[in-house]
Amino acid sequence: MQREFLQNLGLSDEQVQAVLTQHGKSTNEIKGKLAQAEEQVADLQNQIGDRDKQLKKLEKTVGDN
Repeated sequence: MQREFLQNLGLSDEQVQAVLTQHGKSTNEIKGKLAQAEEQVADLQNQIGDRDKQLKKLEKTVGDN
């Protein structure tokens, strides 16, 4: 959100600052949640990679039987 846009709507400087402050809080909260989700995705991808390695090892072991 841009300061000029809000000023063009007729908001005072104090109102513009209040809106931008609240918008910043919301944005930071969303960015935090996104970072957590990306971390979970990376962790799950690692788990899948480990599982695939275990399955291949198991297939080789069981394949001889």
